Amino acid sequence: MATDDQGASPLRVPAFRRFLLAHLVSATGSAMAPVALAFAVIEQGGGARSLGIVLTANTVPALILLLVGGVLADRVSRSRILFLGNLVAGAAQAVVAVLVATGTATTAAMSLCACASGAAAAFTTPAAQGSCPGSFRRTGSSRPTRWSGCPGTRSRSSVPSPAGSSSR
Repeated sequence: MATDDQGASPLRVPAFRRFLLAHLVSATGSAMAPVALAFAVIEQGGGARSLGIVLTANTVPALILLLVGGVLADRVSRSRILFLGNLVAGAAQAVVAVLVATGTATTAAMSLCACASGAAAAFTTPAAQGSCPGSFRRTGSSRPTRWSGCPGTRSRSSVPSPAGSSSR
């Protein structure tokens, strides 16, 4: 008796491999953003209050806009949302990097960048989750859906740990 798990491997589908790699890179960057922000706040002399403000500025827009991002992901091209969302998040992190490198980083400036990054995540998360199942119908397997969650989950749980321990 054949089951879904005996179908073709999703890694044999080039579109899935590209999606998985892009999702891995994006999820790793998204997981690193709060860690980088925390180190940037500490580097510029901010204390616990400044760190709380910056990390809250990253989280609150994501929570508020997540439902809007889900609705938009159902109505607009998911690939366009992913492209624009990752572009905004990358630009926000690049601005933080320039501010820290030039010594002009302030809590307010980093909070604005964190807000943009959190808002971008609110749109890219539902778009990424909705992109996988429709893209891999050719495999005849339920595996692509299970595989697509791996990069996000693993990077959120494993990336911050080495980053925090490497500073000592």
